[in-house]
Amino acid sequence: SSGINAEYGDDYGNSVGDNERGLLLYNGGTVCDDHFDQTAANAICIEMGFSGAVTWASGSYFESQYEFMIRLDEVHCESNLWESCTWRTDHDCSHNEDVFLTCSSPVTTQSFRLINEEGQSARSGLLLYNDGTVCDDWFNSTAAQAICQELELPGGNATYYSGVYYENIQSDLEITLDDVKCRSASWSSCDYIETNNCGHHEDIFLSCNDDSSTDGPDPTEPPTQSQLAFQLINENGNPVGANVEA
Repeated sequence: SSGINAEYGDDYGNSVGDNERGLLLYNGGTVCDDHFDQTAANAICIEMGFSGAVTWASGSYFESQYEFMIRLDEVHCESNLWESCTWRTDHDCSHNEDVFLTCSSPVTTQSFRLINEEGQSARSGLLLYNDGTVCDDWFNSTAAQAICQELELPGGNATYYSGVYYENIQSDLEITLDDVKCRSASWSSCDYIETNNCGHHEDIFLSCNDDSSTDGPDPTEPPTQSQLAFQLINENGNPVGANVEA
């Protein structure tokens, strides 16, 4: 999918904190609200490294808006992933249709671990997410590879199975991840829920390995702001932080 660069900021162009207004930019220009909705807002916030969008609005809030070209229009997204979105780079808009976003807190590094029967870190064993187990619903080899990469372990030949093998450990843990579905071997392509309808007999055990002579695929790092085409800025043109509200 195409990378996107988003920035937002306050009325003075300075970085802002929670619940402050941010103007959305794409390649240095504003984004028109035609067809824009909450799904598009989520996709763009997630692409920028946030966990999602709190809300969005459109209008003329910053005097500085009129200094920009309008660079993006008719953004329509089928899901919360930018790769599902379509858009146009020409437009039939005015600046009173510029999009402002509020993005939720930045995504922190996913807390995956593999442990052995003694509860010690290992290259294979029981898979933990935020210190709970992972259910096998929808889990497949692509998800296994994505999680191995997130663990910075080789995953080209990752294998997994489910069941109760560390009963003394598993029985004391909550199940903290379910319905993991990945479109590629990158965790950023994965959907999941943090509720579950599982039992511990569905807990995932994972082995990260690669049958090649290399050290395996490099871990996929989330894109930095400088690598992205979208920006959220304040009125002085400086990037803003999380929870920037229109």
